[in-house]
Amino acid sequence: MAESILTGGTVSPVLSDAQWSRLVTYGTEVRPAAGDVLFDAGRQWYPLVLVEDGMVDVVRPCTSHLDERFVASYGPRTFVGT
Repeated sequence: MAESILTGGTVSPVLSDAQWSRLVTYGTEVRPAAGDVLFDAGRQWYPLVLVEDGMVDVVRPCTSHLDERFVASYGPRTFVGT
């Protein structure tokens, strides 16, 4: 994967076992296939995605003026979304 456009380190805080366990109780487990889009850029509301295992890549889609661009990867026990 290309270099991230983010700088400054981690974009998801490290959660304790208790914090992770509490967050997991609020969701529904989904096992997306590689390449599935979890949410699209520009949506006003989108889900909180907990990454229990595997990886989630955030990609800025291409526009008429910009190429698609890798933003960040999220690995096990991280989250992305609101």
